Amino acid sequence: MHPVNERKARPFRAIVVGAGIAGLTLSNALQKAGIDHVVLEKHAQVVYPSGASIGMWPNGARLLDQLGCLASIEETCSQMTVSYTRNPDGKVIILTICRRHGHRFLLLERRQFIQALLDCLPTKDPIRTRAAVKDIAESEDGVRVYLNDGSYEDGDIVVGCDGVASRVRQIMWNHANQAVPNTITPKEMQSLTASYKCLVGLSPSMPGIESGSMTVVHNNGFSFLILTQPQLIFYFVFIKLGQTYRWPSLPTYTAEDMHAEAAKIAALPINDNLTFGQIWEKRLRGDLINIEEGVFKHWHSNRIVLLGDAAHKFTPNIAFGGGSAMESAATFANILRAKLLCSKGELSSHPTQAELSTIFQAYREQRIGRVNLMYLLSGFMTRVQAWANPVFKFLASRCFPWMSDKMVGGIFSLAIQGSVKLDCVPRRVKPRGKVKWKVDVSAQNQSQKWLGGMGLFVVS
Repeated sequence: MHPVNERKARPFRAIVVGAGIAGLTLSNALQKAGIDHVVLEKHAQVVYPSGASIGMWPNGARLLDQLGCLASIEETCSQMTVSYTRNPDGKVIILTICRRHGHRFLLLERRQFIQALLDCLPTKDPIRTRAAVKDIAESEDGVRVYLNDGSYEDGDIVVGCDGVASRVRQIMWNHANQAVPNTITPKEMQSLTASYKCLVGLSPSMPGIESGSMTVVHNNGFSFLILTQPQLIFYFVFIKLGQTYRWPSLPTYTAEDMHAEAAKIAALPINDNLTFGQIWEKRLRGDLINIEEGVFKHWHSNRIVLLGDAAHKFTPNIAFGGGSAMESAATFANILRAKLLCSKGELSSHPTQAELSTIFQAYREQRIGRVNLMYLLSGFMTRVQAWANPVFKFLASRCFPWMSDKMVGGIFSLAIQGSVKLDCVPRRVKPRGKVKWKVDVSAQNQSQKWLGGMGLFVVS
């Protein structure tokens, strides 16, 4: 596929598929590390209306600071200052205000976040739009990615950052099973499940709900999550499905389904002043989607590796997905750069297949503990908030209201304080928070043991 002389003539090259949070973070990191790459985005534009909001905890904010786009994002969104948790009647049962890591919680529209990541790229030359992947060919010399328009891109590795419905992941599975049958078992292919659907969208701000607030309203089998900024209200309604569905056999929804779900809950209060229907009827955008969750066993095979939602997908109730995708991109960039650096401090050309396997495995080993931690905590909170069964209802209504701000902050700190940072970029000086960052494995393992029991609760 690649003549030896031709391959030696060019530098190491990564082919990144997907220009979302993981893909753009990786492009930023690779550019700063001096690693050649191309980013393939199937849509006509990188930034387009999709989803509702993106929330970013200090683990992601620290990386944004290193990339140089934190200041512009902070100018875009107002500070989130207060969090309410309410019973079905809309009355407050928990009020939490917490800031512990030197960075505040960030909330903005998803497309604004993508635009900020795009704008802070040193150069946009690696970005190629209208570039949908058709197939991937792998050899001892490298990879060739074939696109739907008939063109192709050559490189050394393919990095799948193409989301929960990853085309790259499917191709990786096919290649792995062709080489060694049943490497990827049917059970693993169904690791991704959906026990909840979600009514999601945004509306203009309105009187009756304060800006910079997060409101969670518990209900039997569903929950409201309302997030506000000066100009917008972001809403999520998590609704328990009648059964747990496994990938790829997930339900599909029509516009009629969306309106029917909204009508069922329109009269229910989200606080003392507003019902959900009042927010819904003013919506700028709305959709009914599945909430997938799961962590795949295999994140890489041969010359293909997966990042972000393609490898690990969380429920979004506590906003760990975006930051985790950024952490995976930063971790991979750190390990790749370290392995490519030769003794002279210069980037070497082309790792062997064995060396690439070492890089990919090191990336997974460094990330899997924190990924499982965030996956379990996210799924646990989804079920607590939606009162998935009597145990979760008891925890939500009887136990959690007695937890202090310090206890709540401590739980979140366990998931945040072990965050990675980019090795090739100096960390900018920011105010220190009350809790120090911990990057040693022992501290991370302690938090995993403490939260490991949550796995027993994360059931439909």
